[in-house]
Amino acid sequence: MRLAGFFAKFAKGGEVYLLEGMIGTGKTVFVKGFAKALGSADTPVSASFNLMKTYRARLNIHHFDLFRIKEADIANLGIEDYINRKDGVLIIEWASPSKKLFSQENFFEFEMFLEKGDERKIIASASGGQQRRALDAVKNLWTGRESQ
Repeated sequence: MRLAGFFAKFAKGGEVYLLEGMIGTGKTVFVKGFAKALGSADTPVSASFNLMKTYRARLNIHHFDLFRIKEADIANLGIEDYINRKDGVLIIEWASPSKKLFSQENFFEFEMFLEKGDERKIIASASGGQQRRALDAVKNLWTGRESQ
């Protein structure tokens, strides 16, 4: 939740966050942290059975969960309608089938892994100059090299 809160600090609208990882690695927890940091009164839950939910906040959070979705089915979900919308951010769990929708310049990607006990390993990457600058700023916050 803390990591997502740091990313939310730099969200201006139009950002895309692609989340990958096995069940229980923290994808939905990331969405919860993002929503909390943006001031949403809602508590996000896994969107697996609805495929998409929107949470109102300083920026709307358009949350897709593509668990069990195949690449061939992506065109029918309307994800394109939420790309680059300045009134919100797009967060996609189990994002692999949707990656072809995004240019190489406009997304953050997170790979989440279970470690010993309750620990998680998260590998974050960014494509595009604005995203890389935000990622560097979050890394500095995370490691305590910049004040929160």
